[in-house]
Amino acid sequence: MRRHVSPTGDGMQRMAHYFANCLEARLAGSGSQIYKTLMARPTPVVDVLKAYHLFLAACPFKKLSNFFSNKTIMNMAVEGTQVAHR
Repeated sequence: MRRHVSPTGDGMQRMAHYFANCLEARLAGSGSQIYKTLMARPTPVVDVLKAYHLFLAACPFKKLSNFFSNKTIMNMAVEGTQVAHR
């Protein structure tokens, strides 16, 4: 699998590269250590927000679902509805 993936290739190649890394760590039993190392250096909130905005720009489905959910909640609040699901 490693022969066909690259950390600098297109999106599918990069995803396959990181998947291969995770699979290798899992098989070697070092996955939990890698997780602990990653969690020791938390990602800054600014970077998380930048990534989320990039995600929304690239894939608007989440943005649309949030919009329609908020619109439904607003309509229910205006109508005075007490229960959303029965």
